[in-house]
Amino acid sequence: MYKRQEARSALVELASTFLGKGVDDAALLATSGRYEFGNKGFDVLLEAAAEVDRQAGRPIVLFFFVPAGIYGPRLEMLGRTRGGAPRYPSMVSTHHLCDPVADPIPRACTRLGLRNAEDNRVKVIHLPIYLQEQDGILNLPYESVIRAVDLTCFPSFYEPWGLTPAESIALGVPTVSSDNAGFGRWMQHEGIGEENGLWVLARHGHEPSEAIAELTTVIERFVASPPDASLAERCREAADRLAWTELAPRYFEAYEVARDEAALRADPTAEVTHIAARPTTHAPPPTSPRPRLRRYEVSGSLP
Repeated sequence: MYKRQEARSALVELASTFLGKGVDDAALLATSGRYEFGNKGFDVLLEAAAEVDRQAGRPIVLFFFVPAGIYGPRLEMLGRTRGGAPRYPSMVSTHHLCDPVADPIPRACTRLGLRNAEDNRVKVIHLPIYLQEQDGILNLPYESVIRAVDLTCFPSFYEPWGLTPAESIALGVPTVSSDNAGFGRWMQHEGIGEENGLWVLARHGHEPSEAIAELTTVIERFVASPPDASLAERCREAADRLAWTELAPRYFEAYEVARDEAALRADPTAEVTHIAARPTTHAPPPTSPRPRLRRYEVSGSLP
C-alpha cells in the first residue's frame, strides 16, 4: 500500500490540474460505490455539498469514485505533468461520459450550482473509473486513495450492509454512514459513534431534507475543526468489531435459525433448538403439473 502522503499528493495534483487552481489547503472528501444515485445517497451528499458551498469556510474538494459509462479520459488528464500549466474545465468528470446530459452526477451539480467555478467553495470531481495502479489517471489502488482523504461520506438510502464505510473506517479514515445501511445500524447498536470516527445519519423514517441538514452540519463541523491524528487509530479500533472472529458466531447462529425454520416448514412437529414451533399454513396442491407462468416486462435507462 502506498504511503498516505504520496497518495494525497497525487489527489491534490489531479484536482489542481483539473480545476486550474491549487487546492493544497482544501479538505478532501470522498464517496464511492455502485452508480445507484438514490440508493447510495449521492443525491443527499450533493445537496449537502451545495448547502456547505453557500457558507464561508475552508475550501473543499469532493471526489466521487463512482464508475460510469465513459469513452475515454479528457486530454488534459492524460497530458498533465507535475508543475505543468493547468486547464480549467467547466464540468465535474475527468472522463468523457457516454451520456453527459442524462448522467445524474453532472445533472445534479448543474442544478445545484456546483460548477467548479472560481467562487465555488466546494469543488466536485467525478472519477468514473475503477481505481487501480494502471487506471491511467491516479495509478493508485483504491485503498491507498481512500487513505489519502480526510472524510468519506456514504449517506445511503438503502444498503443491506455497506462495505465502503467499513473499509474506510478500517483504513483509519472517519466516515459517514446511515441507519438505513446495515453497517451503520449495526455499529450504532455496538455503541460506535463520533468519538470513534463514525457519524450515522438518521434516514430511517426521516425525510431527505433532514438527512441533508444533518450531513451539512457534520461536514461543516468536521472541516472547521479537523480531528487530531489519534482519531485514525480510534477508527481502526472500531473496525476491530468487524473482525471475522467477532462476526462468525452471529453467522453460525443465523444459519442455525434458518435451518430450524426450514425444518418446521418440512415437518411442523419437528423439535428445534432456536425457535418455538408455530402453526404453519399450506397452499392447496396445484391442479396441474405444468408451471404457472405470467408474462411481464421490465424497462429502464442507465446512465
